[in-house]
Amino acid sequence: MMIGGIRQARIKNLAVRYSHAQYLIFIDHDVVLHPEFIADHLAMAKENVFLQGKRVFLSEYLTEGCLVDTPFSPPSPFSRGLNNRKNTFRCPALG
Repeated sequence: MMIGGIRQARIKNLAVRYSHAQYLIFIDHDVVLHPEFIADHLAMAKENVFLQGKRVFLSEYLTEGCLVDTPFSPPSPFSRGLNNRKNTFRCPALG
């Protein structure tokens, strides 16, 4: 048995075990979702299918800007300071 530390897998497994929901979406604590993420996810949901979203790593400057902007607007794919730039393109048809 692990004492202390991050037990993300155990927590998710317990959530699945004790949930009464028909559908679960797990999101890490340090992720800001695209405004259409949940709608896109639900639109592509199928029985016995695992869906996974992709993320873009932002520079500290872009992160601070996203957290201040209300409502949140995703950065442009052409913004400086992005890693995984290809993931900024939202194209549910390719999902």
